[in-house]
Amino acid sequence: MSVRRHFRFVILRVDHLALAAGFAARNKYFTPTKDTEVEVRASDCAKVVRKVVVADQPVELIADSKWDSSCTSLHFDLLPQLYDPKLYANWIEALFKPKVRVMGDAAANPPIPDHDFDCPYPPFPQGNKPLPLPPYTFPIDKPLDQVLFSGQPQATGGWDFARLYVCPAPQQCNPSVLEPFKLQLTCTPLNPR
Repeated sequence: MSVRRHFRFVILRVDHLALAAGFAARNKYFTPTKDTEVEVRASDCAKVVRKVVVADQPVELIADSKWDSSCTSLHFDLLPQLYDPKLYANWIEALFKPKVRVMGDAAANPPIPDHDFDCPYPPFPQGNKPLPLPPYTFPIDKPLDQVLFSGQPQATGGWDFARLYVCPAPQQCNPSVLEPFKLQLTCTPLNPR
């Protein structure tokens, strides 16, 4: 006998942002006044705990992106099932530096160790927020630098990043390695596009 578990978390805007935790065919709504954790239990062996963030002021979020199989682009999603579609992004920051590892030769005399090299930038990745239309494109010149958006894109949906930097040796990436980006989100657009 298989057991199907469905948990849905949606941040909703009321006076503050709140979480609607839906499971099975029922929904339960509440409006927290401060950050809290919610446990949704479908049975003794099926539960999930989620942190609810009340975004009555700008909040920062770390989003982990994944490489495609050819190491040419990164992607992450902020799912509308988890985040309020009324959230907007104020800025983004890449929290990683592009590196390439050149393998050494342990059998050489003397042994040559492995070396990590920074890939030169700018340019760094070109960001793209394709939906909702019209697409929103923005450059990221270097890592660990906040890029302010000239108009605030909607936070939910897919975020794509094309690799523009060129490494001194072919870059080998591991698609299971996650590259973090930090975003500042707000529920009130300051500079709508």
